Amino acid sequence: MRWNAWRRIRSVRAKIRECSARGHRIERMVVKGAALELISAQKEDVPRRLYLSDTEPNHRAHRLALRTATTVILPTSWRADLDGGFSVAVSDSSLDVWRYEGMLPHVYIAENSRHSLAGPEDVRSEGSRIELERILVRQNQGGGIHDAREMVALPSEFEFGEEIQHRSIEGQPSQDVWSFPNELQHFCGVISQSVTVACEAVLSGTPTLLFSGAERGFLDECEGRGLLFRVRSESIPSAELESTIQAWRQAVSEPRNGALSSSSPAVVPSLERLIGAYA
Repeated sequence: MRWNAWRRIRSVRAKIRECSARGHRIERMVVKGAALELISAQKEDVPRRLYLSDTEPNHRAHRLALRTATTVILPTSWRADLDGGFSVAVSDSSLDVWRYEGMLPHVYIAENSRHSLAGPEDVRSEGSRIELERILVRQNQGGGIHDAREMVALPSEFEFGEEIQHRSIEGQPSQDVWSFPNELQHFCGVISQSVTVACEAVLSGTPTLLFSGAERGFLDECEGRGLLFRVRSESIPSAELESTIQAWRQAVSEPRNGALSSSSPAVVPSLERLIGAYA
């Protein structure tokens, strides 16, 4: 295991011990895809260790979770064909397995946050008129654990197009990172290399053009909502690329109503409620 991983494990163990020394013994640790923290929790005898994931290809973390978690929480959209045998191994183990409907961004994207749109020019809200920004582009820097297999370059028109009014680049400093997902509702459309941002935008009711070869169960669910348009490869035929872009542009130009987060049959209103139900 790399030095940075060991340093992270030691840091978390130190924090757990510090809490115990202050009389606040940690009885439960919940991680989202961060299995190294579970190693720390196991070594410090934290009795309940919950592993939450919506990223099937995160195989290394899955393997660690099999050895360190007590409970595994997965979405109903989970694709076993992508998880490297993780879901089968979990079923054959003594671990508790729980499933949730909906998608994780339901936890932090405000329900019904998008007001009815008259079109790409404005948002009408309680008699007021708010100008809507045109297009947001979210670019990945690369270098992530999945980027080598999944990155798809943006066409030059989206790198330098006049309609682009806001650009967000992975890793840029932000004063309030948790405000960003709810700001996606203020755009007519989103172009993204990030699957997480694409999901957040769709749940905010914003037509999204995703340039990524990533396959995830939650992306399939997003695509079924009619607001996600996917370009999975740089080598697709130009006619197919143009057709996908035009379909997205058409969606951007159409009126639409309400955030989609409220349309799930079992929306997860908060992480506390989700975890509390399974602890």
